[in-house]
Amino acid sequence: MINNVLFLDDDRDILDIFKSFIDHNNLSNPGVREEHQINSNNYLIKPLYCSLGEEALSMFKQQEITQSPIKVAFLDITLPKGDDGIMIAKKIREMSPYTEIVIVTGHDVDHIERIGKEIGNTSKLLFLKKPFAKDEVLQMIKNLCLKFDLETIKEELVTNVSHELRTPLSCLLGFSNLLLEDKKLSKEHKETVGIILRNAQTMNRMITELIDTMELEGNSLKVRKSDINSLDLIQNIFQKSRPLSVKNGINIKVNEESDNFNFNSDEFKLEQCLLNLISNAIKFTDNGEITISCKRTNKEIIISVTDTGIGIKETELRTIFNPFMRIENTHHNVQGLGLGLSLCKNLVNLLGGEIKVKSNLGLGSQFTILLPNHETNYNAA
Repeated sequence: MINNVLFLDDDRDILDIFKSFIDHNNLSNPGVREEHQINSNNYLIKPLYCSLGEEALSMFKQQEITQSPIKVAFLDITLPKGDDGIMIAKKIREMSPYTEIVIVTGHDVDHIERIGKEIGNTSKLLFLKKPFAKDEVLQMIKNLCLKFDLETIKEELVTNVSHELRTPLSCLLGFSNLLLEDKKLSKEHKETVGIILRNAQTMNRMITELIDTMELEGNSLKVRKSDINSLDLIQNIFQKSRPLSVKNGINIKVNEESDNFNFNSDEFKLEQCLLNLISNAIKFTDNGEITISCKRTNKEIIISVTDTGIGIKETELRTIFNPFMRIENTHHNVQGLGLGLSLCKNLVNLLGGEIKVKSNLGLGSQFTILLPNHETNYNAA
């Protein structure tokens, strides 16, 4: 298997250093003319060298056309002509979401953190600090190429399985709804069909969460911002959550002291986060109360979901936003893949914010979404 690795640097000496690392481990291969390759545990690596950003982007386009993607890109930040390394990294993200990007820099930690925020999707972003060693670079190439392969396989598997499940689920959901509308159906049969419908809806929600998680990891989920009114948002969330809360004997309410203002964000993704948080709160609150609140400061928008549920253990708080993490509930059998909170965190990050949690075991929990305060150019009614 040939793994394409790109090196972009305007300094010929740096490119020569990378080339010497590859040459040190090269293996000849008659199938690739005059190309340097290394073989590490059956990983054949084909390096591509360039000194200009446009040249690098052209190489990416060509490799995508030939269906031989560049798996890892080592990028210098400072380029004398055209876009800098950060802009090139952003463009690479758009063209090839799964490419692992390594920023080659001599800057300090604070500068590195700023660069990470600008490029985004830090799960596929590493930094190689100058000076660097041969073994460090070669091991990094091997690990990142393997990671690229595994994530590509994972994406294909999830996409195929989700598609195969969605078709029969659509039939189940459609016919269940039709049966429930049938006036001739007995009460007992309607209850049975209702169980089928609820379970089909649960499975459909799991598949949606799985697909959204994959799209976030692949950086292919787009943000579509619009003007949002804070009270309209939380009232809408309240109305959508009320049937489930009533069914579970839980009182859901909007904090009367919530601020009324307008802001700019992706309403659909924000609703998805909040509905997920409330659904999660309902699972862990017995005959209690859930409160939705929205506040604004000069710097940020604060949306919180507070419950009087069982609370979260200290040990679980550390990993609660990890994928496939499920909170222990000794009172109920909680359904789900454990992707809900991880998805919330990633969606909020995509919107430029962060999510926090605080909890008292046996007393309840509060999840808070913090978004940058970008006011719209009209006043709240």
